[in-house]
Amino acid sequence: MHPLFNNTNHLNFKPLFTIKDFKKGSIIFNEGDICNEIGLVLQGELHISTLTNNDKEYIISTLHPNDIFGENLIFSNNKEYLGDCISITDSQILFINRKNIFTLFENKIILENYLKIISNKNASLRQKLKLYSQKSIEDRIMFYLISEEKRLNTNVIPIKSK
Repeated sequence: MHPLFNNTNHLNFKPLFTIKDFKKGSIIFNEGDICNEIGLVLQGELHISTLTNNDKEYIISTLHPNDIFGENLIFSNNKEYLGDCISITDSQILFINRKNIFTLFENKIILENYLKIISNKNASLRQKLKLYSQKSIEDRIMFYLISEEKRLNTNVIPIKSK
């Protein structure tokens, strides 16, 4: 089950969520749709993408199992999705609407898990923003290497690609 339900019996909360299966190529939501629920990716892979001014597709993010979407919109003043979400493999997503989120939050463990998930996602976004704010490619590479050194607690950094 999804990390939101860590240290709980998720079956106790089954009436509060729905699980939907999506075939490869299915649209989960379109840019401009209103976010009324959060989605927890249980299986599969999703792309959130948008079109640039010259009609080229730009992938904003790729979501994998245990990722979450909608958590930054569900409680915001502007609830419109900023991109299209398409299932790039057969996928399974657990949905929780806003009303049921509040019911889930009555459980302190789930509330703590939720806050941990969105805090970690926020920290990751801040890290990316700091990386992109580096002036030169050399600065970006050094920032990345130093960040990885701290994260891995070693001065040997595995590099996946050039």
